[in-house]
Amino acid sequence: MRLGKREGDANLHKVSISLSLNSYDALFSDFDPRDYSERILSEDFIEECKRATKNNDGKIELVFLCPKSKRDIKDETKIKRRVKEYFDYNFKKEREKRKKLRLEGFFWFLIGSMVMVLATLLVGKTNFFLKFLEIMAIPAGWFLFWEGLDKVFVTPREILPDYEFYRKMFDSDIIFVDSK
Repeated sequence: MRLGKREGDANLHKVSISLSLNSYDALFSDFDPRDYSERILSEDFIEECKRATKNNDGKIELVFLCPKSKRDIKDETKIKRRVKEYFDYNFKKEREKRKKLRLEGFFWFLIGSMVMVLATLLVGKTNFFLKFLEIMAIPAGWFLFWEGLDKVFVTPREILPDYEFYRKMFDSDIIFVDSK
């Protein structure tokens, strides 16, 4: 695999990921005999793409180098569509995961805030049960409050690399060219 950058205009550059293929099957799992339009992409292919795009911004260009004698335009069309479907599906899955995590975090934050308000209302009560609730509510409120903020702001950044990878790959250009 060869990785290179090409300058487009002053602010945007392309990251070119070139793969030399002996056949189209190299892009797909060896254990999946289905048609190219349905096959599972190879883990090796996905990992190489992740490695190549990790520290690169800009538009991705996937260039598949194939022997001229083995190229088939119909298969290439199916493969392009399948690769796009795979990255689109995973991008949407990662986006939903982030959205769900942030929503969950917001609810934790909200519940934590309400528990802290309850603890504030219980301050100074002399009844044993109410004093016990106050003692339990203070750390519970802070825990829910901070964990909620973590789920809203910190944890989504930890899963951001996969989200960004799938977004970049879905937006990528896929090109088949004759190998030498």
